[in-house]
Amino acid sequence: MGLSVFDLDNTLLTVNSCFKYYFFLLKKKTLSNLTLLKTLRYFLKFSSFDYSPALLHEKAFTSFLKGKQEREIFGSKVNEFLDKYLEQYLNQQVVSHLKKALDNKRHVLLLSNSPKQIVEPIASRLNVMHYKATTYQVDACGRLIKILNAMDGKDKAQYTLILANKLNIQKKEIEVFSDSIWDRPLLEIAGNPIAVTPDKKLLALAKANSWKILWNK
Repeated sequence: MGLSVFDLDNTLLTVNSCFKYYFFLLKKKTLSNLTLLKTLRYFLKFSSFDYSPALLHEKAFTSFLKGKQEREIFGSKVNEFLDKYLEQYLNQQVVSHLKKALDNKRHVLLLSNSPKQIVEPIASRLNVMHYKATTYQVDACGRLIKILNAMDGKDKAQYTLILANKLNIQKKEIEVFSDSIWDRPLLEIAGNPIAVTPDKKLLALAKANSWKILWNK
């Protein structure tokens, strides 16, 4: 047994699913091209570590999603997006570790700062039963009104420990795969932390602690 934990964006996937879904919605004309400049500014802030993933998500939600109909933004479009792009976005090296974990009867947990509406169907397609993602509140008219919980590194670590305790799994039996220094709290609770094509800060941390490093092939 044991628990294998996978971050989604830039780990299990080679891309950020939110950004890719945003551009998909632009193509579908669900979102306006007028939002593009603001999106690129947010992305640059995130890339330079001025924004955490949770703050980036908050900025994006307020700018592009708040007040819109949930079914218009997500609904059938998510499966259309995944049908077309998921296979090419998968990091096959990391997916092989996920499949091996499932074959070895390990529990598998998928964690992401991306919205549940995207993460849930990805988990289902990968046969992953346990997952946790950012959730939104929807009003009586079906409009997105606020973020209920944005999954940051601390939230990911806390949820992993709760699940591990529920499954009676010890720290030494937990392995974690992530690409980002923002997931440091999650990586540090694992008996086997694995940095996947890590950013500069995570690379330095991984080397300092002799953590395993996986690079995209």
